[in-house]
Amino acid sequence: MMRLSIWTKYNIFLFSINIHIITDVFYVSHFYPMMQPSFLTNFRDQIDQIDSQLIELLAKRFEVVKQVGMYKKEHNIPPLQSTRWQEVLETRMQHARDIALDAEFVEDVWTRIHEHALKLEEVIR
Repeated sequence: MMRLSIWTKYNIFLFSINIHIITDVFYVSHFYPMMQPSFLTNFRDQIDQIDSQLIELLAKRFEVVKQVGMYKKEHNIPPLQSTRWQEVLETRMQHARDIALDAEFVEDVWTRIHEHALKLEEVIR
C-alpha cells in the first residue's frame, strides 16, 4: 500500500474543501434562486401589468389621433399645429417635474408619440 506524506494528505484535504466550496457556490448561485419564490416575481408581475396598460393606453390615444386626423382633413387643417405641440410638450414635462420624473425622458417619449401621431394623420390626408 502506498503511503502519502502529510503534505500530500494536506493538499488532498484542501483540494476536497475547494471542490465543496465551488460546488456549493455553483449550487447556490444557479439552483437556489429557482427553488425559492423570487423576491422579484411580484415586482416583475407589476411591471408587466403596467406595461400592458401603457400599450393599451397608447392604442386608445392613437385611435383618438385618427379621429383628430379625420377632423383636420375635413376642415383643411394641417397635421402639425406647432403652438398646440409646444403646449402639450411643456405641460407633460411640467407634470413630470411635479412628480419627480425626468422631464427630458418624458420629452423624448412624447416626441416619439407625437412623431407617430403625425404619421397617422398624414396617412389620413
